[in-house]
Amino acid sequence: MKIAVLGAGHMGSAMIRGLANKYDVNDIFVKGHRVSPRLLAFQKEIGFQVMENNDFSDMDMLIVATPAPVTLDALNDVTVGAKTIIVSAAQGVSAKGIKNIFPKNSVICMVPNIPVAVNAGCIAIEKGDTATPADAEKANEVLGSMGTLV
Repeated sequence: MKIAVLGAGHMGSAMIRGLANKYDVNDIFVKGHRVSPRLLAFQKEIGFQVMENNDFSDMDMLIVATPAPVTLDALNDVTVGAKTIIVSAAQGVSAKGIKNIFPKNSVICMVPNIPVAVNAGCIAIEKGDTATPADAEKANEVLGSMGTLV
């Protein structure tokens, strides 16, 4: 499964660490605000793939870890595949708001915490009517690898 993370700040970095503990780092792709020395040092430490563009069409899942005020604008510049599952950690940005940008994709919202970095987090998820049951199950698998789901 190819997993992309958009945003490599505190929360994004914690999720990347947790994912790297459970998934092949060659299948983890990260897009930060820019390719910075901090991002490159983090990439060297963990081994994930750094993305230089906003084309996530080959990804099975896109985890959005951007600050809420810029999330919708950032997503307007993103390309995803028809089957890419979008999981957002941007608090205050509704699944329906994201679904307006990507009407054909499953969208799931979550509230993670920093212990996801060591796969001991507590992650609240909300699937509502914006995700198919099959995509929700895939999201449960990925998110559950980082901690307890509620």
